[in-house]
Amino acid sequence: TPRSIFYLAAELELNNLLEDQVRFAQYKSYYTVIFINARKAELAVIKLMPDSIQNISVSKEDRILMIPMVDELCFDFNDLKNYIRFTAGGNEELYQARIIAAGQSYYEEASHYKWSAVASMISAMALYISNNTSLLEADDNMPTTFPTQVTDDITPYSEKYSEYTTDKGDGKIGNSDKVDAENGFYEKIVAFNSDGIAIARGVKTFEERYTWSRNVTASGGRAELSGFKGDTTHGLAHLPLEANIYIVELDLNFQANAKGKFHSPAFAAGTYTIIITMEGYVPITLTEVEIKLHTTVTRHIVMVPLTVAEAAAKAKADAILEAAKATTETTTTETTILETPAATTPPPTV
Repeated sequence: TPRSIFYLAAELELNNLLEDQVRFAQYKSYYTVIFINARKAELAVIKLMPDSIQNISVSKEDRILMIPMVDELCFDFNDLKNYIRFTAGGNEELYQARIIAAGQSYYEEASHYKWSAVASMISAMALYISNNTSLLEADDNMPTTFPTQVTDDITPYSEKYSEYTTDKGDGKIGNSDKVDAENGFYEKIVAFNSDGIAIARGVKTFEERYTWSRNVTASGGRAELSGFKGDTTHGLAHLPLEANIYIVELDLNFQANAKGKFHSPAFAAGTYTIIITMEGYVPITLTEVEIKLHTTVTRHIVMVPLTVAEAAAKAKADAILEAAKATTETTTTETTILETPAATTPPPTV
């Protein structure tokens, strides 16, 4: 998939960067081994984030039950940071790299009860503990009971969250947090490549190591991968909207971030139909969008709110559709029951 190719190409570039670390450090001093390994850890954490999240609503009563559980998980994370600090031996850069790998990027939002951030934080925390238990427990630093304590805190939260979430009916939606993180990381890759080209001084073989299209090809993709980016807004002030973008021919779904900006994963050049939707706004369909080789097409989408009459008509149509769906499901069930044949004796084995 385009997403898996992105990760393979990004990992290839980071490995190249590690191999060429001395030359990069001579160009810019912050290109240390610790810095590069921190980027690798950051990419690994982004990769762990779910591709999609259930479109759910958590009631006020459910939040009351889950908030103290999240607080306990945040206490666990702060304890883990103390254990990690000990392993860094006073090296602040190493400490920062390690806590990022453990989930620091999600702590702030998780501590304010953003559910997707909680999921990302506890996933990263559990993985870091699992992969670094010996290091953390050395010299009687982290108690041997701590991993079990974290698991014991994660389990009831996960169960309660699963038990008390209610499906809003739209199924799964793209995880805008992951898309945002991927887009941010790609911007870092662009910066690495720019520095790599400068360091190469025209040496073709070195330039190729920091050429995105070449690394996409080497990772199983195609050099002609292209993309679609832009922003979704509304009103004269162009206020941002977290709209959903769907490319029909690719069955590719992604979402604008909180600033209204979006950037698709890479895909093959071609002509596409692109649908932009947002609850409460008139859907927009872009037809015959031509995206050429090595090209990322940019669109600035301004959405218009539904009128009261349009919103009422849409709600009525949705209700009719749901009723028809429920009737179909009931009919199918009844038909299945009526048509179930009587038990028969199986034929003898020849």
